[in-house]
Amino acid sequence: MKLRRYDLNLLPVLETLLRRRSVTRAGEEVGLSQSATSHALMRLREQFGDELLRFSGRRVQLTPRAEALAAPLRGALERLEQLLESEQFDPATSNRSFTILTADYMGALVLPKLLKRLDKEAPGITFQVTWGRGKVSEALHSNQIDLALTPHEHAMDPDIRSEPVFWDDMVVVAAADNDEIGESLDFATFQRLPHVVFRHDIESPAPSFADLQAIRHGVEYRQTMTVPNFQLLPLIAAESRCVALTHRSLAERMLKMVNIRIFVPPFPTEKVEVCSLWSKTVDLDPGHRWLRQVVKEVCAGLNGSPSLA
Repeated sequence: MKLRRYDLNLLPVLETLLRRRSVTRAGEEVGLSQSATSHALMRLREQFGDELLRFSGRRVQLTPRAEALAAPLRGALERLEQLLESEQFDPATSNRSFTILTADYMGALVLPKLLKRLDKEAPGITFQVTWGRGKVSEALHSNQIDLALTPHEHAMDPDIRSEPVFWDDMVVVAAADNDEIGESLDFATFQRLPHVVFRHDIESPAPSFADLQAIRHGVEYRQTMTVPNFQLLPLIAAESRCVALTHRSLAERMLKMVNIRIFVPPFPTEKVEVCSLWSKTVDLDPGHRWLRQVVKEVCAGLNGSPSLA
């Protein structure tokens, strides 16, 4: 076995060295003296046949080999830890940390209710929430995130597991005092008015779910402003002539805070299907299964909003 070439006890030290880029700080984290950590680095260099860390004054750089090792090594150690501790998971006593990727409007709906569950069931568990850029599947495979709550379009990778957890309708929001709109919003007015639209990444402006709904029905409108945050859509619409095609759950939440009206779109739109996504490598991990079930139950309580007349 090739594994016999390596001292596996040194792998946690290597992962910490690559992450901290400091012999002193890595030693403090793993509980070794500076000299013992330096000796471990020397042995790791021999085993891998690579310098791994390059020191130049106060600057430390990873070699290309080390860069390639960093994320997979971290993921492998996390999965090994999950495997060895899988039978010991108890949410009431666990101090595990999970990272969730989701959009700001879904976070506003889900996270407060999730925290209520944690207070009762898992007071030691912590969460980090991100709305990062890049491919969701890559972030899941590299263990940068544990769970994603995103539209179903992201669930295309065969190594990514998915489960629908929330459904939402599309609506149009406009300022309550916008006198260019009557009791209902007709198609001509929708196209004529300026629009504020969501755009996640200015460098790669892929169409949003709302954009795709308009494109599929040949709807054209003037995009006066693009924003990277869903919750800005009703806020801007409330203070301008702009309208925004957005999610019902967000619109109804903001209706209590800003002066807007909610309209049925003047063309057919599909429901938004939000899925819970995770890597198959954590499929059987008891802690992850608990996380998915709690998120599923919280999201289930969000479904079933009454339809607009």
